[in-house]
Amino acid sequence: MRDDWKLLEHAHRSKSSTTKAARKSILDEHGVRYSVLNELPGWLPMRRSPIDFMHNFYALVKRFLFDIVTTGHLLDSTGWDLFQDSINSVIWPSGIGRLPKNLADDHGLPKADQWRRLSSIYPFILWLCWRDHHDEIKASAPPVPASAKPQPTFKRDLRMIYKLVLYLSVSERILASKAISISDIDRGQAYLQLYCQGLESLGVHQTINSHLAMHYSLVFRQYGPAYATWLFGFERFNGVLEDVNLNGHGGGEMEYSLARDWVEKHRLYELAISLPEGASDKEHKLVQRAIDQKGLDRGTLRTQIAQFTASSILPPRLTSKAKFTSLRGLQHPQVYQLLVGFLQHKFPDLNVVDDMTAELGTTVLFASRSTKVLPFIVKDGIRFGSATATRTNADQFAGVLMHDTRVPCKIIYHFEIHLPDQVFYCSAVQKMVSDDRIPVMPWDRFATDLGVNIVYENIFGPLEIIASSQLSCAVAIIPITTDVLAEEKSLWVVQSFDR
Repeated sequence: MRDDWKLLEHAHRSKSSTTKAARKSILDEHGVRYSVLNELPGWLPMRRSPIDFMHNFYALVKRFLFDIVTTGHLLDSTGWDLFQDSINSVIWPSGIGRLPKNLADDHGLPKADQWRRLSSIYPFILWLCWRDHHDEIKASAPPVPASAKPQPTFKRDLRMIYKLVLYLSVSERILASKAISISDIDRGQAYLQLYCQGLESLGVHQTINSHLAMHYSLVFRQYGPAYATWLFGFERFNGVLEDVNLNGHGGGEMEYSLARDWVEKHRLYELAISLPEGASDKEHKLVQRAIDQKGLDRGTLRTQIAQFTASSILPPRLTSKAKFTSLRGLQHPQVYQLLVGFLQHKFPDLNVVDDMTAELGTTVLFASRSTKVLPFIVKDGIRFGSATATRTNADQFAGVLMHDTRVPCKIIYHFEIHLPDQVFYCSAVQKMVSDDRIPVMPWDRFATDLGVNIVYENIFGPLEIIASSQLSCAVAIIPITTDVLAEEKSLWVVQSFDR
């Protein structure tokens, strides 16, 4: 182990060095540069530096694809085409990055976030590529081409390797959580240890990343979950600064323009999230105009503001100008009575009735002037679309919290309901259908940790109304087929993106 005091000594030597060559020599020999952090009392560069989960863990995910799947020739040309087609068929939420369309030809991914997405679907994509006619992983790998250089030196056991990829994906789902318990830290570390031990038993060469990954338990206990220390935020900030127009920088110094833009955006962000509850409409419109002028209303700023609002639900911007919807004229005419019944249960004190009922002391839900249909809403920074939206059908699937269970659903409508002294948001959804006829899959043991449900493709239950606050997370849809049932059946693996 390195000594903190020696590292500080070399760092200060680097600071006092007068030439670039001398500083590079210290860096090459001792792996340290000077940092202003070294001036902090009690700062120790080794003990106080957590391992960056983003660069370290997703390097393991990358090494699995290159050092095992590619170098081991575990996919032939047909297998790579199936690998690519399976990934291209995934229906992703709009709020996350996409994977390239040409992974059969170019296996590299430029961003850590893309490796994160790939790690989450590894078990399902590789199952499609390696399964036999009984939906089980094949016993033997494809033959290695005679011309392949170098020849793989590790044991090419597909069933063992598939078990290891399950360990890798499960450990990522557990450890890359926004919040994590001590027991989950230990579980995630244990699965990752099983992965690395499995690679060792197969004879796979491992890098320093595997060693560093064995210290995650200590790092998480000292610094909190991965979200507290990983560098995704800094990479995002680098992208923001890259988009700054430097043509007007002051005094010929681009640093001035970068700093000015950075401070301006953060001050505007602070203003947008700190308006008091009693702020007037004029004040809200003034802040919104400032956001529009800076071009920040699209994407990040608007969705992040949603996380700090009292209701955590944002409708589309132009909702206030939209006309009320005639509920009886919708594609699903039963919606009106479903809404009345839902509101009667949700707000019993209001005594909600339909517009054909005339009674004193009631609240009438008018079919044509009480409700607006929204194409989408933003809740907790996540966009939830709907199947009946006219411009796009993105994000029409979601995980919905029902009776303390997350249920995969299709979203049909979002409603903004105007009640006396309040506006209420609810949604019309259909549950996806699953039953005991769906066969057991090799990942079922880890289904909870992987966040997956298996359902029938495009088969849904009856329409029901929920409070929009029950929308829990975005989901990805991974289409698969199975030959185990009486006839080939199309299924969906629905994976939640709740972390």
